Amino acid sequence: MIVDDPSKLRAEISDEHQIVATEIAEVLNEAKQEIFIFTPYFIPGKSGIEFIRRLRDKGVRIVLLTNSLASNNHTAVHSAYSSYRKDLLKAGVELWEARANASVITVESDSTTLTTPLTLHTKGILIDRKLVFVGSLNLDPRSIDINTEMGLLIESEPLVSEMTDHVMARIPRIAYRLQLDDNGNISWHANIDGRDVVETTEPLTSWWRRFSAWFLKIAPEQQL
Repeated sequence: MIVDDPSKLRAEISDEHQIVATEIAEVLNEAKQEIFIFTPYFIPGKSGIEFIRRLRDKGVRIVLLTNSLASNNHTAVHSAYSSYRKDLLKAGVELWEARANASVITVESDSTTLTTPLTLHTKGILIDRKLVFVGSLNLDPRSIDINTEMGLLIESEPLVSEMTDHVMARIPRIAYRLQLDDNGNISWHANIDGRDVVETTEPLTSWWRRFSAWFLKIAPEQQL
């Protein structure tokens, strides 16, 4: 178990007291093959983008699943995250966003229709099919710098390999794959009921929600 020092907010305390984020960064830096990240809120900042680029330069595959604008319950957080999507895609990250109208896939049945929009709240990281981190940590400034977080880091090749296969088989059924077109614009791709669907604006959102997300880019990232 990894737990933050509750005194992390004190100005005289060094970054070493941000135990969860520091430990996870060290583990990620040792990745050799692949990293699968699941987080409802993702605001990497410039330093996070550089960290990801270094991993990609080493040949590490990175798959990221987070919320779309439609599935996110915090528009301001999505607004900050959206500023980094093109950088992530250009770095070669396989970027997925949850579909708010997707069905839930359960153990008991292959598909269960939701009566409320799907939203992602899982926080986990799978590393090289042998390590898994599950906890309260979101990959955003509030979790890293302000909140006191905790989580479990488990080493088990059979468990994590099975989890990786299970998750990757289901992500395409509940999420959009983001891609850049030849003009550098983002498009959202999904296969829904056997149909290939391509969206060129934030899927399943109104113009007002999209305007709100654009306007909220003025909000300081460190407080989100």
